[in-house]
Amino acid sequence: MFQDTLDQLEKQTNPEQWPLVRHVYMDLTLAKMWENVQVYPVESLQTSILVGHEPDTPPEQQLVILPILQEKTVSMDRLSSYFKALRAAGFANQKGQALSKLTLAIIAPDSTIVYYHVQPGLVPPSSSNVNNNDDD
Repeated sequence: MFQDTLDQLEKQTNPEQWPLVRHVYMDLTLAKMWENVQVYPVESLQTSILVGHEPDTPPEQQLVILPILQEKTVSMDRLSSYFKALRAAGFANQKGQALSKLTLAIIAPDSTIVYYHVQPGLVPPSSSNVNNNDDD
């Protein structure tokens, strides 16, 4: 059954990106025990994203996960392009609003995956944090 699911997902995924997508899918479903993880191709990014929610969280708290290699340079421009591409592809939160968070599944050469939540735009540090660091 699980292999059938993987075979179906492979058919809808860019062949160059399939190893990354498969690795993240297996981590989420087998190691982290997520259920109902969906994979959607995003042509403009030439990859697929995964959509699901963590166990014991409401279904409306879905995360959109983009698998990338650790070696890939991620800049503010690139992050902005990810959000724009996902918006253009019709991905939104449950209320139909633009995504406010994207989770990068950063895959290291040793197969370790680090999940990193990012939001569009820059958020400046609060003034209390800036003032507290002046003594360092």
